[in-house]
Amino acid sequence: DLFQEVVIVPFSKDQVMNYVERYAIDPQAALLFNNNQAPWSAEYMDKLAIIPSVMDLVNNPFLLTLALKALPGLAASNKDLSSIRVMRAGFYDMFVDQWLETNKDKSTWKSAFFDTDPEDKLLRDASPFVRTGTQYRFVHRSILEHLLSRIIYNPAKIDKEFVPQAETIPRASLLLDTDNPLFQRVLLKEPSVIQFLSDRVKSSQDFERQLRSVVNLSKADIGATIAATNAITILVRADVSFNGADLRGIKAPGVDLSNGQFDSAQFQGADWTGVNLSASWLRQADMRDVHMEGVRFGELPYFDMDGTVLSCHYSPDGKMLGVALYDGVIDIYNTTTWTRMHRLEKHAVMVKSIAFSKVSQRLVSGNCHKTVRLWDTTSGEELLVMVGHSDYVFSVAISPCGGRIASAGDDETVRLWDAQTGESLFVLQGHESCVRSVKYSPDGRQLVSVSSDETIRLWNPETGAPGAVLELLLGEVISLSFSPDGRWVAAGHNGGHLQLWNAVLSQHYKN
Repeated sequence: DLFQEVVIVPFSKDQVMNYVERYAIDPQAALLFNNNQAPWSAEYMDKLAIIPSVMDLVNNPFLLTLALKALPGLAASNKDLSSIRVMRAGFYDMFVDQWLETNKDKSTWKSAFFDTDPEDKLLRDASPFVRTGTQYRFVHRSILEHLLSRIIYNPAKIDKEFVPQAETIPRASLLLDTDNPLFQRVLLKEPSVIQFLSDRVKSSQDFERQLRSVVNLSKADIGATIAATNAITILVRADVSFNGADLRGIKAPGVDLSNGQFDSAQFQGADWTGVNLSASWLRQADMRDVHMEGVRFGELPYFDMDGTVLSCHYSPDGKMLGVALYDGVIDIYNTTTWTRMHRLEKHAVMVKSIAFSKVSQRLVSGNCHKTVRLWDTTSGEELLVMVGHSDYVFSVAISPCGGRIASAGDDETVRLWDAQTGESLFVLQGHESCVRSVKYSPDGRQLVSVSSDETIRLWNPETGAPGAVLELLLGEVISLSFSPDGRWVAAGHNGGHLQLWNAVLSQHYKN
């Protein structure tokens, strides 16, 4: 009799379309339209696609339902849908308001919800909100979280039939009222409520100003500590900048400031006990006399290396980090314990490039002594030494199948080697200057190289035959990368330009 946990995964685009098709033929969908005729599913999809960012929201099944219920109201507003900024909170607003509006007609809902018929009971149980005595139940937890966020700050004009007259106080006064849940309840463990409120900030400068006032209130009023912690967390989640802000003496212990923008901010005397500062921007911030017990910066382990680092590479399985140094040493670290697994010392001079095999069992390296070496990452043993380049080796790569090694160097060549024997298979010539980088496509069917001669060349890695030559025209390229699907090649220029090429059609796409 064990409990089982069920997790609803996000809808794929096909699942969204299938759901919309089923929704569009439901007779109840027509009731949402004034003309009592629901649009075809294609019209629903068209409207969802037009509204910016909405497709990123509706992969959540519950939000998709809310979006489909809200669409009639958006369509009837005669607004340009492409200019509407709809956020998660907006869908819940429209859903709750529409539900309240529907239930104003007591002659309708009394017969529909309170009859003894089993179907009516089922309908009653599926209501978004049910009260039985002093017990309240919501059809989905997010409805409860949304309503809590609206108690904290409700930008809508609430119909007096549903709100007592005493609550017609200006919203600014409500937010600063110590009876407001913002002052009473720590919201750090309520990420959904934080998300709803950060959506409000993005659409209301008034709310942002009020939250800033709450933060400042904590400087002199210790009773505002919880509210300040909540307020600044909401503002940071809404990407509000605090660059140059005067936050001296604020009291916000335990606040989540991760990814916040606090360059040149003044924090003298603030209480930051247990604060999360992971990935925060704190350049030139004044943090004198700040209480920082238990502060978390989110900093990962770092290493004091013995020399200049020329190349770093994670293994595809994420378990190892390879680091190549100027003096020819290669260190391999375990990424769980961050202890050094192996020190590879066969190279006599600086190693310019390293790369792991797809299955993480091999490491290839190229150095300025014209050699390419293959290593066993389990034992640290040197397996092969490949000699043939007449100058520095700048770049190395292992084919996805692991059977071949590619290397490129200052001798203007790309060379292909057998990864089992070390035998030289092909010398690819055509570049007229040093070859800076060489990469295999993810499927291994193409090899691409880039040179200081301002060209990208494609090759057949099986035969060594040359393919298309792409003229760059923007100067020397110093970095090259394939997209994960192999369709695109990105080239980074030393002049600051980035070019994108279609690797399938061998055509320039954009700068």
